[in-house]
Amino acid sequence: MKILITGVAGTGKSTLSNLLNTEGIISIDVSAVPNLCYWREKTTHNKIEFGKERNEKWFELNERICDPAYLSTIINNYSNIVLCGSFSNIFELLYLFDKVILLQCNYDELIVRLRRRNSDFGKTIIEQNIIKKWQKVFDPQMLSFGAIHLNTNAPIKIVLENIIHQINDLYNNNIFSYAK
Repeated sequence: MKILITGVAGTGKSTLSNLLNTEGIISIDVSAVPNLCYWREKTTHNKIEFGKERNEKWFELNERICDPAYLSTIINNYSNIVLCGSFSNIFELLYLFDKVILLQCNYDELIVRLRRRNSDFGKTIIEQNIIKKWQKVFDPQMLSFGAIHLNTNAPIKIVLENIIHQINDLYNNNIFSYAK
């Protein structure tokens, strides 16, 4: 079974990917795989660097893409895998997954997480506003595609237990064993 855990920046994808691996569930964070995702210009499709001068216009002209062939190769190496990430072409790649789990949290919690995280993205007010706008569009679209909603406002231990419960249900009741 191939499961995608997604959500806007700050919902907990990377944290949960790391924790799932410590629980014995194979999980890959797309941000941790070199060259799997990259930024490109929307019109020319030329790859670009994630620049320091990011404003609203920059995000209108550019997008973060996941390489479909590379993603397929990674996923096909496993019979059961959880992939954690979000990218602009996600809706074109949903066919690769048996199920999608959408992480959601309220906006105030999202901002706290974005400010604390190691990643550069989401630190500025401009980026936080873009994430908020994107969440209003992205979340309903993912739910319309049948994603399972999971609220991540709770403490991480409870969120992890809920994710493991969802994964075990999807994997037909504990195909994977994991340490509690």
